[in-house]
Amino acid sequence: MGEGLDEFGARVRRVVESAGRHIHDTNGDWTPTLIWEGEQVGAVDLGPFMASSETKRALAEVVLPAVLRSHGAERAAMVLPAWARWVKPGESLERVGCLADDPRSREILALLLSDGREEEAWTAQVVRDGLRPPQLGSWQREGNRPAGALGGALRRALRGRGG
Repeated sequence: MGEGLDEFGARVRRVVESAGRHIHDTNGDWTPTLIWEGEQVGAVDLGPFMASSETKRALAEVVLPAVLRSHGAERAAMVLPAWARWVKPGESLERVGCLADDPRSREILALLLSDGREEEAWTAQVVRDGLRPPQLGSWQREGNRPAGALGGALRRALRGRGG
C-alpha cells in the first residue's frame, strides 16, 4: 500500500486545519467529509448522511464500500463535527437528549482513519469565542478502535465488507 497510516493521517490533519482557515462565520463549521487516496484521490460531502442513525447505517454499509471500491481507495478518512462527553471510570452516563446542550460536553472535530488493516480516531476541540470563526485545538489520538455509529466502517469498507 506504499504509505503508512501515520503519514496519511498527518496529511489529512493539515488539510482539515487549512480548511478551517476558510471558515469566516463565527457560527461556521467543518463539513462532514470523506477523503480517500489510492488509484484516485477524492473527497465528498457526507452531510446528507449525518441526519439520522438510519442514514449513518446506510453510509457505513452501502455508500462507503461502493465509493471506496469504485475509486480504488487504499486509505480513507472521515472528518466529522461532533459533540462528545468523556466520563470517568465509575461515573454514571445517563442518557442525554442532546450532547450540545449538556454543559459537561465539548464540541470536537473527529477524524477517523483507516487503511483497511489499521484504524485510528483523532479529535481536536473546537474553540468558539463568539467574535471570531471557530478554531481547532491540538489533535489528540483517541485510539485504534473508533466507537459510535461509524466506528470501524472505514476499515470494513476498505476490506470490501459493508456490514
